[in-house]
Amino acid sequence: MKLHTSATSVPGSRRRWLKALAVAPAALAATSVQAAFGSPQIPTRMLLSISTLSARRGAKVTATARLTRIDTERAVPSVPINFWFGSAANPNSQIGTRVYTNANGEATCQFTVSTWTALGRNVILAEFTGNGLFAAPLPYASLTVQS
Repeated sequence: MKLHTSATSVPGSRRRWLKALAVAPAALAATSVQAAFGSPQIPTRMLLSISTLSARRGAKVTATARLTRIDTERAVPSVPINFWFGSAANPNSQIGTRVYTNANGEATCQFTVSTWTALGRNVILAEFTGNGLFAAPLPYASLTVQS
């Protein structure tokens, strides 16, 4: 079973993204995002899936992020994705650094849930920080760690 979450990008920092998410629908057209934020960047959407909804410490989990353009729905290839894991308040453990998207816009990261991971709800976050052409989405998925 895979958990899917998606996010729509808006240019700027994570704080600006979160603020925009609170006031904007998830599937904004490129022109409306550019008008709202005054950015020439192409808005993107990322879908994040994980191989399981819950795992024990020591288990292997696979996270797959797929990055697409909002305006054409085409994949965004050859861009780096960073993967993070941790508590919902602070997913600060980097589990994948600069994993590049393939021709389908997908980047995959496999990691082992460490023995120090807190039990309960944790999040996996895939981060594309954007570049001069594409804006940065910030999706995440929840993983429950069991004893």
